[in-house]
Amino acid sequence: MVVAGNSDWTLDHLKGMVQVIEQTTYTADSAGEIGEMDSCCIGFETFNEQGYAVKYEDKDRDGRLTMEMVMTLTASGKFESATRSEGGVQVWKRKVTYDADGKVLFAVDTDSSGAVTRYSSKISENEFGQVLGGEIHTGDSIFIGVWTRKYIDGIEAGRAWTDSLGVETYNSNGELNKDGLLYTMNIVEIVEDVSTTKIETYVYDNFDETGNWTQRTIYGESQLAIKVEKRVYTYFE
Repeated sequence: MVVAGNSDWTLDHLKGMVQVIEQTTYTADSAGEIGEMDSCCIGFETFNEQGYAVKYEDKDRDGRLTMEMVMTLTASGKFESATRSEGGVQVWKRKVTYDADGKVLFAVDTDSSGAVTRYSSKISENEFGQVLGGEIHTGDSIFIGVWTRKYIDGIEAGRAWTDSLGVETYNSNGELNKDGLLYTMNIVEIVEDVSTTKIETYVYDNFDETGNWTQRTIYGESQLAIKVEKRVYTYFE
């Protein structure tokens, strides 16, 4: 089977025909030992047989569905729309419009009533169709700011946000290891004029037989473990 170069399997450096990724986050002690599960949720990412992500879900500890986001794609596999539901009720939708050449023109967000809440314009993309940045406005066309994304060999390795006054209030900048996995992330954030910087390092502890990581430990600036993430993969037969 030939997998498209812009598929999420390819861009996320996944091996094999992954159908579902189940990811759970745990606290960790200084030695990296696993503690309690994150109180928020267990995340599920579902792919179609062409390797494109088509659904995200969050479930609580008891397996109850708390959030579902379903995506539709264009014929070439590019993102077309996403619909988010919470408690079985639609709360948000994003729809992307392309020109005749397949270049993204703008993205519009609507609430549960269908009213426009935000829209993005002046959106740029890389050769894989991954968005690199754009401007955001409110539904009544008030400029909010500019967002950007950084990718290394398809892997998202950074984000930034600059507000309407031109002040960069968030910037994350990461690097990959020799295996093409996210290795480190430097995060700078400004909240109420106070700037904080933190550095995270990612160590991959275990892999499955296909070669996808099943456990990684995240360390803070002092090289103390702060969390452990575990993955379980389901593959297409």
